[in-house]
Amino acid sequence: MPARTWLADLRSRLGVGPRDDVDGLGILAFEAAATMSRLVSLHRTVSDVEVRRLRADVLRAEGVARLTSADQALLLRLACGELLADLDRAADSVARFGARCCAGAGHMPLLRDFDRIYADAKRGRLAQLDATVGFSRGATKRFKEMERHVVVAAKLYAEMDALSELEASERRMEQWKQHSGPIPAQSSGTGKRSAAESGEKLMSKLRAQRQKVRRLMEGSLWNVAAVVAAVVIVVIDALVRRAHRWAWEASLGASRRAQLPPGDMGWPVVGAMWAFLWAFKSGKPDSFIGSFIRRFGCTGVYRTFMFSKPTILVVTPDACKRVLMDDDSFVVGWPKATMALIGPKSFLTSPYEEHRRLRKLTAAPINGFDALSTYLGFIDRTVVSTLRGWSDAGEIEFLTELRRMTFKIIVQIFLTAADDATMLALERSYTDINYGIRAMAINLPGFAFHKAFKARKKLVSVLQGVLNKRRAAKRHPRSSMDMMDRLIEVEDEHGRRLDDEEIIDILVMYLNAGHESSGHISMWATVFLQENPEIFAKAKAEQEEIMRSIPSSQKGLSLRDFRKMEYLSQVVDETLRLVNISFVSFREATKDVFVNGYLIPKGWKVQLWYRSVHMDPEVYPDSKKFNPSRWEGYAQRAGTFLPFGLGTRLCPGNDLAKLEISVFLHHFLLGYKLTRTNPNCKIQYLPHTRPVDNCLAKITRVCDEQ
Repeated sequence: MPARTWLADLRSRLGVGPRDDVDGLGILAFEAAATMSRLVSLHRTVSDVEVRRLRADVLRAEGVARLTSADQALLLRLACGELLADLDRAADSVARFGARCCAGAGHMPLLRDFDRIYADAKRGRLAQLDATVGFSRGATKRFKEMERHVVVAAKLYAEMDALSELEASERRMEQWKQHSGPIPAQSSGTGKRSAAESGEKLMSKLRAQRQKVRRLMEGSLWNVAAVVAAVVIVVIDALVRRAHRWAWEASLGASRRAQLPPGDMGWPVVGAMWAFLWAFKSGKPDSFIGSFIRRFGCTGVYRTFMFSKPTILVVTPDACKRVLMDDDSFVVGWPKATMALIGPKSFLTSPYEEHRRLRKLTAAPINGFDALSTYLGFIDRTVVSTLRGWSDAGEIEFLTELRRMTFKIIVQIFLTAADDATMLALERSYTDINYGIRAMAINLPGFAFHKAFKARKKLVSVLQGVLNKRRAAKRHPRSSMDMMDRLIEVEDEHGRRLDDEEIIDILVMYLNAGHESSGHISMWATVFLQENPEIFAKAKAEQEEIMRSIPSSQKGLSLRDFRKMEYLSQVVDETLRLVNISFVSFREATKDVFVNGYLIPKGWKVQLWYRSVHMDPEVYPDSKKFNPSRWEGYAQRAGTFLPFGLGTRLCPGNDLAKLEISVFLHHFLLGYKLTRTNPNCKIQYLPHTRPVDNCLAKITRVCDEQ
């Protein structure tokens, strides 16, 4: 009651009217700040760094063993019990504050029922908790905000003390005026002016101090009930994250848990997925891995939870090489969505032995010298005619048109006689599939995976129809064979042939990878060249020299000419590095294995972050700059350049992709110019890096301008 009277009096002195609703903390702001300070301290205490220090140093100290016990498991339980008791005391305070902020109001059930929610969380009832509390993203930011409130509360306390002293001085002056009578007159008037000036000075200080206190109250915990909700979420967040981590790590045992890499498992179900999506969709893709490095140091491997599985993130060249080259310890581990959309019998998802068999059967028809020589003529003619058409079309979506061109090329290679209707159906299906490849496998209307899965069914139906026609026409051999014909006819050393499902899944993967990567890299290489005139001039001079060396009897480019494009090859490699068309790949540990000194448990997923390797300034100085010359004389170390992967899972169509890109750039450099409509257009990073306007631009023939 005295506190309430004091609060009402303070409001009247500061010029703040009485309030019917008590939605603030008032004088309890200082106790709330103390609780926040305790929570910040608890948060730091239970961090991975502090827990490792507790296990490695404190619990193993000789003095601790002599005074208490040498049983480290017992000591750790005692320490955790003490921390939980501290959390309980903080939760009691939060419940009181919540009741204060919600008194007389039916809103904000999170604050009103916090004691019940907290008790349910402790008993492990976490299923509905996210719906009640809301996902807590950016805990570090929230704790910084709490620290700010603590500082402001301390300032407010000090300024209110100063205000009390000034008000006490004001009261003494009023008492003196009442009891001391008039001030004696001075001949010079100096004393009277001095006393009057002192009074005015005091009143001026008092007004300024009241204004300062008012401002601090407005920006502090004093009247902000939402801050209490933030404290509530922090408490719940800490509890749920610990429970989620324990649920996945408890079965490992204490000794194996201690050897896990540092990291954050996040909340149940979502884990780090929201942080991943937020980073990529906000235009800061490197901030996702950057947050792990900032919080846990440069360990090269981190523990988290993604795509509904406990996951180890691998982000350095040596660690990536270690995983990619070890087929005994790691198998493919792509997310459920990718497996479902690409197919269980494709290169991407097949087991090791089956992958070897499929690769052996299809290597020569895709990347062999004879195959590339055959494809080169069609690629060359298609690029020439397409560029000519674009230059007459005015403004186009450059990326969209490039993807159509590369799709036409890859379909010609695999399905020579595909009609326009088949081409259109395939192209539409692939556009939808790409948006679901890295999505969560939620097969409900409105989700990317649902639309992509429907597109795959249509795609399989189209390919099955073409396959049925080819098998029916086997008795009438065709004059030329495409990739589908070869897949139908090919057999291994045991006489075993591919079945329909295997052929379709191989085609689904090749048709997708064969046009998406080539189209995007061609677009970005063109943009980078146009933005860097010196690099453009150097690349063009090389192509002009190649043209001068071609015999007059030769029609189009040959593979020999392609091999001469050394600087253009550097341009392509630099674009692959900078754009990161495939920024991550997936594995799964088949047994316990150590990488960088940390345990990757059997059955856990492993993500290999190629983007982090390619953007590492220690590997590539000034890594965000487009600089093809960095590849001149560069002694490439295994694991530092991974656009097509590494080891036995190296992309089987890498040579074909580079051939397509190089032929396109060759013709563009020699006769065309790109003028973008929106050169500063925003960049979208999922599913692939691209401008949101698909690079709206005009393609101009250089000879037309002269």
